[in-house]
This record gives sequence, C-alpha cells and structure tokens, in this order.
Amino acid sequence: MKKLLLFCLTGVFSSLTAQVLSVSETDMFRSGNMFLSENNRKYSDMEGTPYWKDTFEAGEILFASEQIFEGKIRYDIAAQAFEFKNENGQVFQLEPAEILQIAYGGTQFIPAQKLRIDAIKKPPVYFQVLVTPAPYGLLAGHTKNVVMPRRDGIAVPGQPLDSQKNKWEDEVAYYLVVDKRVMSFPKSVKKLNAISAFQDFDLKSIVKKNKISLKKEADLVRLLNILNEL
Repeated sequence: MKKLLLFCLTGVFSSLTAQVLSVSETDMFRSGNMFLSENNRKYSDMEGTPYWKDTFEAGEILFASEQIFEGKIRYDIAAQAFEFKNENGQVFQLEPAEILQIAYGGTQFIPAQKLRIDAIKKPPVYFQVLVTPAPYGLLAGHTKNVVMPRRDGIAVPGQPLDSQKNKWEDEVAYYLVVDKRVMSFPKSVKKLNAISAFQDFDLKSIVKKNKISLKKEADLVRLLNILNEL
C-alpha cells in the first residue's frame, strides 16, 4: 500500500489522499489498462521532436481502479498519447479512458474525458495541470504542428535548398477551471472579468499592479495564484 496525492475528478480537482495498490506490468495487460498491440509508430526525419521529452522517463500512472503503476513512460504530443516501455523494449500506448492522472516529467496530466469541458471545440486528449483549482485552476493543452520549409526557391543562408526539412512546432493553449468546469482562457481582462466568478475582483488593477500579461504562461500562473489567495 502507498499513498498518492491525487485529484478526485468527481469534483474535477478536489484534493484528497487516497490509498492505492501498486500494479505490475502483467496486471496492466490483464486488466485492460493498456492496448495489447505494440506501438510501432515511426516519424520521418524532421527537425525538433514530436515528444514532450524524447526519452522514456520514470512516471506514475493512476488508473480508475485506484491502482498505480510506476514505470518508464513518454508523452507523444503529436499523437496525443502516452506510451509505456516494458523491460523488453516494447512500446505500448496507454488507454486514456482508464486513467485518472499521470505524473511525469515534473508535472501532472489528466485526460480530457475525465473533466467537465465547457464549449471547447477541440480539446486536447490530455491537459497539463499548471495550477490546481483552489478554487480557480489553470490547465495547458499541448499540440504539435508540422511546418514545411519554403518551396519558393529561397534557401536558408548556409543551407542547400534540397536539405531543408519539415520541423515540429509547439503550440499551447490555456484553459481556466472555474466552478468545476474547464473553459478556454479569455484573451482579455474584460472577457475574464465578465465571468461571474470574477466579477467581484478588480482584475484590471490586479493585472496592472502585478505587470501581468495574459499571453505569458508564467504570468497566467501568477494571476491564478493571486486570485486563489484573495
């Protein structure tokens, strides 16, 4: 038995300390927590990376059964999938429907299907938790876009035209957690103040006093932490 601080998703993120049972690799396959087919997905030679981190790193996976698995995992952002690597070097894809939470790479992720999504056209499969709701939270959704080199006959200085490669480009969107609902983060202070939960705050003064930009992740984190302390 071990204890793990987790987010109870019946209330989106109500914090609690739960008793969880360790689960072996064999148990994962037997219980259906893992796709049984090996993941042979390959990417062409491109600049950058489709992954959160290229290498498999130690992580913890908390399943809906309240069992936890500790092992080597990797986040394939391009495919919107977490992968697990067994002792034989085989790679398998995790099934998000069975997952409550993933701790990996110094941060935490939660499957979108476990949350109450409010009018988001195309949410990511997994949200990164930037600020745990207390009561307001901040999430990030990561995607990867493929950027093709210019094909107009203009080469990058010092690089032959035919050697230019496609490259991965990071894209991130931010989401607000209010009243147990997840919504796109408003792009202006005025729209943020229009949300009923924030109407009693003088957001304009708070943003100005703390020199906050709604375009910077670190500033969004600061803003949510300030609001959670008021």
